[in-house]
Amino acid sequence: MLTFAHKSFMEELPFTKYGFQLYEPGDLTALAKQANFKVDVIQTLEETLRNKGGDTMNRTYSVLCLKKAKQ
Repeated sequence: MLTFAHKSFMEELPFTKYGFQLYEPGDLTALAKQANFKVDVIQTLEETLRNKGGDTMNRTYSVLCLKKAKQ
């Protein structure tokens, strides 16, 4: 299982400019394939949360269930 916030959301956060590698679902699907895994299930969700300043924001994230690909 792998859960991650989408690049399009993460780019809005000020700290991610300091050495973070950001991904969209297609990026991680390709990386999984390179590592001999297949995406069994992918679910994309959105939630509303408050940042430290009290403002609300929508966070899009995905949950991937990976399986080892048959060789």
